Amino acid sequence: MEKNKKVLDMSNISFETEGNPISNYLKWLDKGELITGVDYQRSFVWSEWKQTNLALSVLIGIRIPSIEVYRTVKGLKIKNIHDGKQRIITLQRTVNNCYKFDTSKFPFEYFTINGEVYAKEDLNGLTFGELSPELQELFLDRNFKMEITSGIDDDIAEGIFTLYNMGAEALKPQEIRLASMGRKTRQFFNTIKELPVFNHAAISDKQKINNLQHDIIAQTALLLNFNTGCELSGDNVSGFINQYRDTGLPEELSNRLLDSFNYLSTVTNLLVMDKENNSTGKGKKKKEGSATKITFLNKTNIVMLAVEADKAKQNGILEAEFTQIVVDFFKNLPSDYKNASSSKTASESQVKIRMESIAKGFTKSVNNAIPSTPKLTIVKKVIPENVSIYDNEDFCMSNNDIPQNVMDAVQGSY
Repeated sequence: MEKNKKVLDMSNISFETEGNPISNYLKWLDKGELITGVDYQRSFVWSEWKQTNLALSVLIGIRIPSIEVYRTVKGLKIKNIHDGKQRIITLQRTVNNCYKFDTSKFPFEYFTINGEVYAKEDLNGLTFGELSPELQELFLDRNFKMEITSGIDDDIAEGIFTLYNMGAEALKPQEIRLASMGRKTRQFFNTIKELPVFNHAAISDKQKINNLQHDIIAQTALLLNFNTGCELSGDNVSGFINQYRDTGLPEELSNRLLDSFNYLSTVTNLLVMDKENNSTGKGKKKKEGSATKITFLNKTNIVMLAVEADKAKQNGILEAEFTQIVVDFFKNLPSDYKNASSSKTASESQVKIRMESIAKGFTKSVNNAIPSTPKLTIVKKVIPENVSIYDNEDFCMSNNDIPQNVMDAVQGSY
């Protein structure tokens, strides 16, 4: 072995665990006995709502993950933090009144602290110093663990830190949103994501693994609730969905959401059957067992179509008529819709442009069609005069339920 090469020798390294009140950690920070400025770690980056979530967790009594520290010699007072820097600095900033509590993303609306019930809004906007003396004392007395590694220097500590961070992949934003929406809403979304519209959408397997369907459904819920263009950023959508974490979405909104995606799924089946029929004998083959994909059914467009499907269902527009309108719209895509779908698609202004464009296009197409009657509808643009469809709200078409003569009438390229 070459001289001066550093060797990791575990026989000289020891491990121990200590449990200490928060007040002790803050005292050690003030004395310089607990070092947070290790140069291979990132700077402090937590937002105020993340700091708030940790502070409230401490008050409630939720277990805080331990911090990892190291020192060169066992018994040495000075310790360096190499995992848990964001947490320990947050505790210090909390007690020093460096920020006001932002409870907007705390996942529980109500909770108990020492047996007393609080709403998260009760603490919103307060600093630590504005809490009651009893709550301040409770915070400082809360214990959490410190894992101590003794007998290593900075180089070995950096190597261990690298191993810690290579061993676990950080949660993706979609995974965090999925966990925070609450069980009732998540189970409801899981039902919707199994509908045909998602099976035939232009969504990759990787996107499905990352729960893109849940994002699409959540964005649609937000737009249906406010009936206008809204910012569709992850934070904005999560903020809306998470307020129903404990109760699930309101019944009226849930019904509209489910009806909209059921309606859109029937339209999707019509599109799929027409595409498969038109592809017969043209050398177009799809992988055996794979679902036919409708290329314009991507994340952005599904949300817009689901909103229009909600309107169409309420106005008594048949799925076959809506299908032809969809085909015509995407075959001759308006420039304003196209431009608003190319960049910054989550911004409120771009969402409004898309909603106004598709609403205008669909309204124009509906006005050119013969109005529907309660039982019998003949659609000028879609169905020949000798073909009829019965409008029964209890009837939901699947691939096998759609009559061939109806499919022959629904034409388009996509």
